[in-house]
Amino acid sequence: MPARRKSFLEFLSPRRWPQGLLGGGLVLIFLFWTVLHPVPCYGVSLEKVVINEIYIGDSIGSHQWVELYNNSEKEIDLGGWIIDDSGGSTYYQIDQGTKIGSGEYKTFQSGKFYFNPTTPDSVILKDITGKVDRYDYSASVGNLATFCRYPDGSSNWTVCQPTKDSNNILASTTPTPTSTLTSIPTLTPTPTPTPLSTSTPAQGSSLTITATFPSSVKIGESFNVDVQLSNADSNSDYYLKVRLGTDESHLTKGETENNGKWFSDTEGWSNFPRITTDGAGNWTGQLKARIKQGESGGEYKLRVRAHSVEEDKNYDSSVYGLSAEVETPTPTSLLSLTPTVTATPTLTSILSLTFSPSGEILGATEAGEATFSLHLLENEKPEEGTEEEKKTSNSNSSYLWPKVLISLGSALIIGASYPLWLPKLKNIV
Repeated sequence: MPARRKSFLEFLSPRRWPQGLLGGGLVLIFLFWTVLHPVPCYGVSLEKVVINEIYIGDSIGSHQWVELYNNSEKEIDLGGWIIDDSGGSTYYQIDQGTKIGSGEYKTFQSGKFYFNPTTPDSVILKDITGKVDRYDYSASVGNLATFCRYPDGSSNWTVCQPTKDSNNILASTTPTPTSTLTSIPTLTPTPTPTPLSTSTPAQGSSLTITATFPSSVKIGESFNVDVQLSNADSNSDYYLKVRLGTDESHLTKGETENNGKWFSDTEGWSNFPRITTDGAGNWTGQLKARIKQGESGGEYKLRVRAHSVEEDKNYDSSVYGLSAEVETPTPTSLLSLTPTVTATPTLTSILSLTFSPSGEILGATEAGEATFSLHLLENEKPEEGTEEEKKTSNSNSSYLWPKVLISLGSALIIGASYPLWLPKLKNIV
């Protein structure tokens, strides 16, 4: 005859409490452990759709446009993606069903773009889960030029002629009577640094390098360096890096960014940005640099170095001066820890037993006796506060449940041992 299944109530009967409470306590402790040590959840990496070209113009309006480029090997659905700037509440959302094929360009033009032409702003591309790509600029490059990746889809940003839905073409830097491209303002609206010394081009070459950058920077923070190469070999490849230091003869305290990674002055040339000059041997673009974290503040020297891939030669710009400051943390940053104190739960005693030194349970506490108490966490209702305090309190309340679980688990385990002390408790009563 098959064994009769026991009901849930029978399982909870006093005769089975030790086993049930012990098992339940262990389960709650396991839940507590998993809450504090969650299994990481790895998402799918973002497809490589990038911002490829941006037209700002000299005013905000419907003439502004953004070109995207698909660097991946498959078609990607852009429906619901957002193109936005760094401020405000208005943004442009791409229509559902819009797709971009592999190696394809897709341009979006709308009156919902509010890219500022005179002050620093950003162009941001987001998919349905978060940010995909972003380009920060200091000011527009005028009506006849765009910000662009060159070559298309690469990590190198420069200035181009407007070319919607087609290959990017570098803006010409050769003066012509019919073109105003030579009057394009520098990307960073700061005074041109005064060279401290003049560089000597390599023998047989008249290549010159000029640089524009902020006159003051912070240690460890990145800044833009606008670079212009002139009179180089036409259609030739060069590596570029920014060198920084306090001594002109030892410029090794800086780092240059390439594809989201930072490289120090002593690393191999293949790690640094690679550019290609136009048919006239010119190139204009931007590098990101920073002084290494941990270096001291003071006066620094800056020099841009170009390395010819074909000739395996180095070419240096003049040496420029700039000042560097060490950022001091503000006292207000410490105040962010204060709201966590208001979310501290209260402890309320639900069980209090008194034992004599010989192990007997007593009904009252006397001299020489030890008291044992079990507490259960209760959530304390927070006082009304500002919206920011409420957000902080809601965030911190997520840490209450692990404490509740471990307390309940401990209570169940202690309760499982009640046969040991219940008879003595009855004798006292």
